[in-house]
Amino acid sequence: MKPNPTQKFQLRLLKIEEVDAAVDLLGRQLGEHGVKTDLGKVRSVIERIVKDDRLGFVLVALEKNQRPVGIALGCAFLGVEHGGTSGWIEELYVLPEFRERGIGALLVAIRRAIVNASQAALPRMM
Repeated sequence: MKPNPTQKFQLRLLKIEEVDAAVDLLGRQLGEHGVKTDLGKVRSVIERIVKDDRLGFVLVALEKNQRPVGIALGCAFLGVEHGGTSGWIEELYVLPEFRERGIGALLVAIRRAIVNASQAALPRMM
C-alpha cells in the first residue's frame, strides 16, 4: 500500500524566497527531458509569475522538513475560445524518488481548488 501523500507533504503556492528551489526542480525536469535552457531565464519566468499572479501560479509540494519535492507551474493567457483569461499547466514535476505517491495528482487537484476559489484568476485551466 502506498503512503498517503496528504499526511507527508504540504502543498502551497511558492514564496518568492523559494525561487532557488523551484529553479532547481525545473532544471532537473528539463535535464531529464534533454532540454537545454538557460536557468537564468527559468528564474526570471518564475519570479515574474510569483510577483504577478495574473500571469499564472507556481505550486510546490514540500516534505515534512520543508524540502521541495514537486512543482506545478501554470501560465495564464487571454483566449477567444473561452472569452477571457484561460491557461494551462506548463510544467509538472516530482523528484523521481517521490513519484508514485500521488503528489502530481495532488498538485493538479490543489490547482483546481485555487482556480475554483478565485474564479476571476484563471477560470479555465487545461
